[in-house]
Formats: sequence, structure tokens, C-alpha cells
Amino acid sequence: MFFSFQGRVPGFIPSPLFEMKQVHGDRILLLDSPEKFDLLYRTEADAVICTVPQIAIAVRTADCVPILISHPYGIVAAVHAGWRGTKLRILQKTLVQIKEKFNVDLSEIHVVIGPSICEKCYEVGEEVAIAILNEVESLGQEDGLVAKKNGGKYFLNLKLANQLLARAAGVLESQLTVRPECTLCNEEEFYSYRGSNKKQEPSEGRNYSWIKF
Repeated sequence: MFFSFQGRVPGFIPSPLFEMKQVHGDRILLLDSPEKFDLLYRTEADAVICTVPQIAIAVRTADCVPILISHPYGIVAAVHAGWRGTKLRILQKTLVQIKEKFNVDLSEIHVVIGPSICEKCYEVGEEVAIAILNEVESLGQEDGLVAKKNGGKYFLNLKLANQLLARAAGVLESQLTVRPECTLCNEEEFYSYRGSNKKQEPSEGRNYSWIKF
């Protein structure tokens, strides 16, 4: 199994590389035969599960959370989770689909949460903060999800929210890896949508996260 998180520094891009048209939703694609590559390529979705060897699947991010998943039975998945996808529990739904479709034990699955904007940088409106709390706090740990600071500003921890969703699906803590990098704090290494907007620069740059067996 091979995987990579790539930002501003040029890296190896595998071929063929399967991509979706990401729309901040919760649609999940299943790429279980080579023939589906062209059929599903650039289809609107925010997660893809793949069982075809040597096909890399990818998500593009510029502050949202990229999540890569692997199971030793030759199953990989890539998930794009912004606040909307997190509210829709796209990661949890992807893991449940893997479990039900392939009859596997999620305690054997490995989940890597990649570089994304951190809880100190991700300011959101009150309505977004409340929406995430209402959706995720039922999982039993809301501490640290949202911080309210002076001036009524709210800051959201998207990585933690997706950690909780992974655990709720049955992923073991020992099988869950969270990359510490913040895309906004580390703009020299990664593209940041919010960073580009603050500088009034074009925001076309994206980080690539890909995985394959």
C-alpha cells in the first residue's frame, strides 16, 4: 500500500490517478473494477472506495480535511471532509459502507487524517459551530471541538471531529493517525484557501492526497 500527502513541494503523482468532482456532500463512489475508472472519473462525490490494484485514488484540499483509509484485504478509500462533509458524517458513512459491503472488521482498518487547517486558525460562524456540535457531540466528546474566544469568535477543530467519527464507526485508536500540520500555519509547504484570500492572491492551488494498493 502506498499513500502520500503533497502540497507546494512537487512530488510523485501516480498514474492512473482517479479523481472526483468534489462538492462538499456525502456521496460515496465504489471503484471495484477497472472498467469503472472512465465511467466514474470526475463524478460529483466526496469519497471513493477502491478495490482495484495499482489505481491511485485522490482528493484535493486547501484547508479541508483529507482522509486516507486502508484495509489489509486490499481495500482503500479517500475522503474529502470540509465542515459540510463533516456535518454529514461522510467519513463515518464511508467506513460503514466498507464494513457492510465487504464484511470486514473495522478494527483492522487504518485511517490517516491528513494536513488541514487547525483549530487555532479555522474561524467559523456561530451557525457552523452549533451545527457541528449538534451532530458530533452525541459521540460522547465535545470538549475541544469548538472554542469561543474574545469577541464572540468561534474556532472549529475539524480534525478532532473526524477522529470522533472514525472512532464511532469502530476504528481503534491505535489504527488512527492524525497528521499535525496546519495548511494555514505552514503555507510554505501547503496551499491554504484562507491564506490566499487573506493575501488577496489567486486560490487555485490544491494539495493532493492519494492512496493505492
